[in-house]
Amino acid sequence: MQPENSVKTLIISTELGFKSKLQTFFADNQNSYVLADHAEKLDSALAHDTFGLLIVLDIQLASNMQSVFDNYPREINNMIVIGTDFKGANGDLDLDFKLPDNFFKNHKLLYPFLSSIIKLASDQERQKELSSLLLHDLRSPMQSMISYMELIHNQVFGEINTGQKQILANVIALGDNITHLLESLGLTFQFEQNQLKLNKQETDLNDLLTRTLRNLWIQADKKEIKLIPEIPSKLPHLLIDPSAIERVLMNLITNAIQHSPQKSTVQLIVKPLKSKNKHQFIQFRIIDFGDGIPSESINKVFDRYFRLSDASRLQKGQGLGLYISKLIVKAHDGKIGVYNNRQGGSTFYFDLPM
Repeated sequence: MQPENSVKTLIISTELGFKSKLQTFFADNQNSYVLADHAEKLDSALAHDTFGLLIVLDIQLASNMQSVFDNYPREINNMIVIGTDFKGANGDLDLDFKLPDNFFKNHKLLYPFLSSIIKLASDQERQKELSSLLLHDLRSPMQSMISYMELIHNQVFGEINTGQKQILANVIALGDNITHLLESLGLTFQFEQNQLKLNKQETDLNDLLTRTLRNLWIQADKKEIKLIPEIPSKLPHLLIDPSAIERVLMNLITNAIQHSPQKSTVQLIVKPLKSKNKHQFIQFRIIDFGDGIPSESINKVFDRYFRLSDASRLQKGQGLGLYISKLIVKAHDGKIGVYNNRQGGSTFYFDLPM
């Protein structure tokens, strides 16, 4: 029978004393664990399993494994990480709890602490599962409510006056925003729990881009912004999830429109390119002529829930659009980034392999 507080734990260590103490603890508490004492085992564990707790006991070993950690940022982000202070060659592995070495040698201190941490990790897992279920259950009634409002707004059940019509239009717009937020949160949970399954298919990029731009003309026209596409007439077909990539384009172009001044332009440039290793890819660049991004924030714009504090660049929503775009592009083995333009504004880009 599985214990009430059950979390799978990943341990980084080669030291026999530490290992034996931890093995005893996990055996007594009926919690499963994986001991990774070399890079290949760590890579295999992160690729094929889900862990709630990461214990780093060997600083040098973890430092040598930094390249493996770098390949699994989402998986590491979902764990509670405890251990001794660790700084890898290519960056830091953030520790949620930093403890001295001698703490792990004292089982009278170690065992109660681990019991509390496992309970915390288990509660966190249950909260994520509950949140995911709630998001799923909220979406359908919200969509039904919007549909009923649209019927009233369109005077299907009788005439309404101008003021009532405007109020209903505002309610419908707010409902659409909530639905979009629920979808974004649901997508975030799916990605972070490794549950998202891309529906990849051979996709005509020209059709996809035409459809996306058509859906954004009205939004751009409200600010008298010209959308200027530079797209080859015959792009190659790509094996992608078209809905997911369309979402990335919508997020990035919408972001550019929001952050552009009235009567300006937003450019979409798409072209096939080759890397230095002669790998072929398609690059998408979205260029705006707004205020640009502060240098101290440019490396954070794709972080979850990040929003610029400058009122002139304030994003609508909860700061999930760019984060989700990053997750989708990475799930396609692509690359995404941003830089400020010399002439002002910023350029968001993403690359998809051919």
